Amino acid sequence: EYKTVIQEQFLINILDRKQLTNIQFELALNQNMRRRQVIQTNILSDQIKTVKIVKEKVQRKVDHALLKIDENIQSFSKPIQISSRLTYNSLVKQHKFLIETNQELLIIDKNINNELLPNLRSLRHN
Repeated sequence: EYKTVIQEQFLINILDRKQLTNIQFELALNQNMRRRQVIQTNILSDQIKTVKIVKEKVQRKVDHALLKIDENIQSFSKPIQISSRLTYNSLVKQHKFLIETNQELLIIDKNINNELLPNLRSLRHN
């Protein structure tokens, strides 16, 4: 909700006069509309700043959690060195790489099955 902002002096002038001309009324209305737009714009920009801050905090927490996981993995498997520190972005890259590798392995597996199955059947019959 946005409250309409009216200048205190303007209110005093309205209360002192019995009549208010159309021009004075429109002027007051326009001033209040402009003030309201400024208030709305300020509120929206504050909300955008808050969202950006929250996003950065969440990303830092994710990076911190992934770093802890990385440290735990390294402590349990001393001989295996993990080359890069886990971060949110590197985790996304690793995920894409694993999907691509998995698809390649499925293709290789399918090719092997297509080539070997006929040979195995012929061996079984002999």
